[in-house]
Amino acid sequence: MDKSFQFIGLWPVGTIAILSDGRVGVVRQVNEHDIARPVVEIIEGERKGEKIDLSNNGGLSIVKALNPRGQGKKYLRYLQLARPVNAPF
Repeated sequence: MDKSFQFIGLWPVGTIAILSDGRVGVVRQVNEHDIARPVVEIIEGERKGEKIDLSNNGGLSIVKALNPRGQGKKYLRYLQLARPVNAPF
């Protein structure tokens, strides 16, 4: 089970997430060394397109995943653009 989390993470690639600063992003890459802190791409606002490695940003974290059939529905178009970087398989 531990190995599965290392590849999938707590926040799988494609998860629409709200960050602790209120920005919305999409998980683009799992961090196998810290499964709770993936690489997230900001998908709206002034810094749209910015990629943030949460493992290098101690003050920022994911606070909530958005259901793609509910609050996250308006962000679904960004999931189609998701391309995992350095996928382990």
